[in-house]
Amino acid sequence: MPDTGAASWIVAVCSQKGGVGKSTLTMALAAAVADSAGRALVVDVDPQATTVEEAEKLTDPGFDVTHELDPAKLAQLSRLRRYDLILVDTPGSLEGQEVLEQVVDNAHFAVVPFVNEPPSRTPTQRTAALIAEAGLPYAAVVNRIDPRSGGDAVLKARRELEERGVPYFRSFVRSYTGYPDSLDAGKTVYQWRARYGANMREDISRVNAELQRALGRIGSGVA
Repeated sequence: MPDTGAASWIVAVCSQKGGVGKSTLTMALAAAVADSAGRALVVDVDPQATTVEEAEKLTDPGFDVTHELDPAKLAQLSRLRRYDLILVDTPGSLEGQEVLEQVVDNAHFAVVPFVNEPPSRTPTQRTAALIAEAGLPYAAVVNRIDPRSGGDAVLKARRELEERGVPYFRSFVRSYTGYPDSLDAGKTVYQWRARYGANMREDISRVNAELQRALGRIGSGVA
């Protein structure tokens, strides 16, 4: 893990399961930093460059984005000190494990999006084990919760994570059509003022607040 002194914070958003919302969560968290007058950089280390392609459709996201296939260069980016937060979107497949390992070695914290469905559980646990083995602080974020489910779906997801020994944020992200709709309109979550926009911003703001507290603890040597 790089020095936490004057360098930018590096947060890896990772899962060895595709389709859990990594790219959407990465861009949403970057938008949250931009909304609070911070400077954020999204680094896409996936050869497919999906996040870069989506971010380039945004009219004025307020954050920077780059495609970097060499995770070892993350430390160099961090030392530029231009950014408050560097978010790294990693490949969502077992084939990307080597890349994920390199990202984890150069990060200060990891966020693991978790969708409580059978195909996602084992990859989440496997990702968590890889991060824990590297000694990197991390937490899962329960993602894509059906807003109509009340609190039951969240509680079930938390129990699933607890049974697998995976730490998690108390905040969670609900599934709204506004996420793809906002991207189609070239807007970030924080620029979206149509249906469900306020709900989306609330969810992401809560996750971002927990993330900032976690980084604060690392910076103070408490984590």
